[in-house]
Amino acid sequence: QGFMLFWERPKDLSAALDRLLADPLIGAHIDRQRIGAAGFSLGGYTVLAIAGGQFDPDRFDAFCASAQRDFTCRPQAEFPDARRQFEALGSGNAVVQESLARARDSYQDARIGAVFAIAPVLGGGFAKRGLKSIRVPVEIVIGEADSVAPVPTNARYFTSNIKDSRLIVLPGGIGHYTFLADCTPEGLQGLPICRDAKGVERSLVHRQVSQMALEFFERTFTRGRPGT
Repeated sequence: QGFMLFWERPKDLSAALDRLLADPLIGAHIDRQRIGAAGFSLGGYTVLAIAGGQFDPDRFDAFCASAQRDFTCRPQAEFPDARRQFEALGSGNAVVQESLARARDSYQDARIGAVFAIAPVLGGGFAKRGLKSIRVPVEIVIGEADSVAPVPTNARYFTSNIKDSRLIVLPGGIGHYTFLADCTPEGLQGLPICRDAKGVERSLVHRQVSQMALEFFERTFTRGRPGT
């Protein structure tokens, strides 16, 4: 059920942060002025939502019924049966219905000071005004060959409507699932999401994007500090 209740994910992040900050061993080591969020795919949506972006499921349904619809509207390779299972719940699941009533709420967490999103999805579910509440620096990285979260309707749409944002499109055959972990030989043999385009070295892309994230957060969180 929870896979389709996207807006529950930023709440999960806030709850995890609550626990980390309150932890007697970990909390004292966290600089509360330098808390960032990073995520991939639905995790990319999640970090944009926790920064203040407001998702509208009705808008997303309308987008998916339009000529502009993209692959985010279709069953995804990692959970192809998700929508059918979700719709089978009908109106009889009280937990799901309660969550659906909160789908358009803001889940902004003021403790988040910057966001790094990798190939974020669900751009079609955000009105331009639903992105105006994001007032922290945002950097988005995506592969040019991403057919799951196409650049125009997702990454570029987000950065076009978030004031302090930057888009980096990695050229060549880098696709959506290139950002997943390296696969075992068995995975490479049996799972299409494990296979990258010819000439793409997944581990190299990971190192490159990790460095981008590190530099983004360092640059963002040193703005305005003495000596910077």
